[in-house]
Amino acid sequence: MPPLARALAAVVAGLAWTVSLYAQGPRGVPRLSLPDAPQERPAAESPTFTVNVTRVEVSVLVHDSAGKPVTGLRASDFEILEDGVAQTMRAFIPFTHTPARLTLPEPALPPATGASPPTTIPPPVSNYFAAESRVFALILDDLHVDVRRTEVARAAARRLVAQLDPSDFLLVVTTSSTDSTGFFTRDRTYATRMIDTFTGRRLLDKTLQSKRFRGDDSENERLDHYQRLCERLRTVSLALREIAGRRKTVVLLSEGSSYGAGMSDMEVRMPTASGSGRVNAGSGSLRLMNDVLAATAGGNVAIYPLNPNGLDVPDADLIQVSGLQAPLSPGQYSEILMEARQAREMTRDLAALTGGVSLVDTNDALGGIDRVLQDASTHYVLAYEPERPLKANESRQIDVRVKRPGVRVLARRGYRAAGAPPAPPLKVPGSVSPRLRSLLAGVLAEDTLPMRVEAVPVARTGKDTTMAVIVEIDGTRIGQRTSNGIIELEQGLLTVNESGKAANGTRRMLTLRPTDPQWAVLAASSLRSAWAVDLPPGRHQLRVAALQAGSGRAGSVYLDVIVPKDPKWPAGLLVASRFLSMVPTPFIDPRLGRWTDMAPTPTRVFPKGDVLSVTVPHDLTSGPSQARLVLPNGQTAWEGAGQPLEGTSAVRFIVPLDEAQDVSALVVTTSHGTQRLPVGIIAPER
Repeated sequence: MPPLARALAAVVAGLAWTVSLYAQGPRGVPRLSLPDAPQERPAAESPTFTVNVTRVEVSVLVHDSAGKPVTGLRASDFEILEDGVAQTMRAFIPFTHTPARLTLPEPALPPATGASPPTTIPPPVSNYFAAESRVFALILDDLHVDVRRTEVARAAARRLVAQLDPSDFLLVVTTSSTDSTGFFTRDRTYATRMIDTFTGRRLLDKTLQSKRFRGDDSENERLDHYQRLCERLRTVSLALREIAGRRKTVVLLSEGSSYGAGMSDMEVRMPTASGSGRVNAGSGSLRLMNDVLAATAGGNVAIYPLNPNGLDVPDADLIQVSGLQAPLSPGQYSEILMEARQAREMTRDLAALTGGVSLVDTNDALGGIDRVLQDASTHYVLAYEPERPLKANESRQIDVRVKRPGVRVLARRGYRAAGAPPAPPLKVPGSVSPRLRSLLAGVLAEDTLPMRVEAVPVARTGKDTTMAVIVEIDGTRIGQRTSNGIIELEQGLLTVNESGKAANGTRRMLTLRPTDPQWAVLAASSLRSAWAVDLPPGRHQLRVAALQAGSGRAGSVYLDVIVPKDPKWPAGLLVASRFLSMVPTPFIDPRLGRWTDMAPTPTRVFPKGDVLSVTVPHDLTSGPSQARLVLPNGQTAWEGAGQPLEGTSAVRFIVPLDEAQDVSALVVTTSHGTQRLPVGIIAPER
């Protein structure tokens, strides 16, 4: 065998060994826990639903007499009736969340401690297990939470975020503003920030408000608050239409609004088996809630209202009007009690009519969050196609039954034609294919083509920051030899600012003709590309998508990127691995050549003995830069100073991984502060 062929064979063998450990878990190194790679799902296991008036999807909870989820049921155990008529089930998915199997492949460090702990660089964003992950939306209804209950509401929201698995997707919105996490994301940073700044601003009940301010009951403002709540519920539900095959949970932190009272009447007006099958939309506040319920039905959304007021009675509010010249009359006190009851009724009925659970009448807000997670983890998703198309303003009743004694079934009770379509998709450049356009403009990432993406700020020019966007596509998907020996990939990149305006739309076609050794390398590793994007200060969504011609496999990843105005912006670490330099990299933006002489990687797991090249922005006039590799026991395995890169405001560290082990921390101190990067290191078996 020629020397070059032997060298390539050795590289292939080494890559196959490392990536097999990385993808399938460690062998002989039990201390470093790495997960299985996401497996490709047969199409039959994950049918695609078109959630509209011709196909109805229902998520169903089945509990035993002790309140525990019942698993192992089959499609034949269920019966669906619409307006009393049995329906033919078209799809059946038993959903069971398995945290251990869905753990993302990123080494994690314990939280930093000390007076000034270093910033831990977040892991790359991936779309791994997107189709099997749980989906939650958290609505912080600050317009209907009393300021005195702010901390209770924050504690419940923090409990939800703390108990989410890394693979879960979360959207957080408020009712007082358009502030939100922007999309369903696995990054908890911005969600936590929103929770920490949440403050209740609920108005006094109408009677108390009028009594305190001499006749001014703030009626218009109160109605505006109710309208905003309805708008958030409807918008979130419409966005959830595109996500199918699992329970979609909306946690509503709210004390409710008396404007929403009367939904119990809607329950009566919902058609029965002997009824007309029609209902006219009400007027005013009732019409708003009708639109909300239509949207929740179209999105198969279950609402879990959680009242931070717990079991308290309105008497506590009377403290706010103490000292009034005229005391409350018995009639006024009755009105206060009535308003409180109506607000609670609103939230209870929202749960009952959407198949959720009311967490209103309890002082255990944290226990309520536990119930939310339990229901999202074990359930069944059924779908059927009604024989008659749904007409405008028509409402139909759904009844789900289980042919097993002693069980309790919880599902939504009906559906209506949605009053409005989802928001129009993002304006994506017309040069991309329709399929890639849908990937870039979607609500949730797609994982048929597993990808990992990292965005690293490398320089600032004027007000803009240059971001290096590194993309790695799982080689086990695209490394299978094609009939013509060619790999064709269409890749797209798009950014969206806080106003929803798209920019930086870029499309690139990659055509590869690998040799035999290159096919082996690709199948054992990944395909890498590196882009450069200039972003102005502000909050952005960075969207990356890829589509493989022929196979139709597709993937997308959405990242949250915040570019601060402060010149001392938090810099990332651009990491390259000498060992992984053989990973196929058909495209690197020429502008990135100033900062790295090897292809950067979002990978954070390396073989023992590898050498890393780590580039970090640094103001050379502020003094030297330092880095050290810290072992799990706190000892330093390596330390060194950064070497300036000519023509840039950056330094480079050459970090050997000879002495490190398990998950070590690379701690780097530059003019931008002190940061640490988790580095997983696997030693070969002896």
